[in-house]
Amino acid sequence: MSDGQLPGNKRSCGKTIGKAIKNLDEYGQPISLTYKDEETYRSMFGGLLTVGTKCGLLIFFILQILRIINKEADIQTSSYI
Repeated sequence: MSDGQLPGNKRSCGKTIGKAIKNLDEYGQPISLTYKDEETYRSMFGGLLTVGTKCGLLIFFILQILRIINKEADIQTSSYI
């Protein structure tokens, strides 16, 4: 462990989490050759960006639905003559 490596169990857990996040990457770029039998290259950053985007949209829609339920939403109309 003196060379900066984690024990086997923690290391495999980190790799598993990293692989799961990479598999969520919807921004993966297609490549002309296959890379590890995949047609798109998925990265940790892309996976995190995908998770963040989906969470942000979910929170936004939940807040908008709550505004409608609580009758806090303002409906504005305008007419032009």
